[in-house]
Amino acid sequence: MSSRLMVFLVLSMLIMASIPTAEAKIMAAHDSKNVCVIELAKFALQKCGDRPLSDGLIEIFEYACKNSITIEELEEMVCPE
Repeated sequence: MSSRLMVFLVLSMLIMASIPTAEAKIMAAHDSKNVCVIELAKFALQKCGDRPLSDGLIEIFEYACKNSITIEELEEMVCPE
């Protein structure tokens, strides 16, 4: 295997490891100890599927718990296209 290919593979692995996964983002919701936030985190995983999740999910969930927003609005905020 060429050294260039090895460098590419190692860099690719490092980059992929640094990108937060959906599960890691959702696990942060459990740290909030807020039942509403946890339920919205579960909703986000179900609704977004393979689409990428928005950054700042905890803030979005906290906003949604304190304010009246529709499911459609929440989905647009959580998993933007």
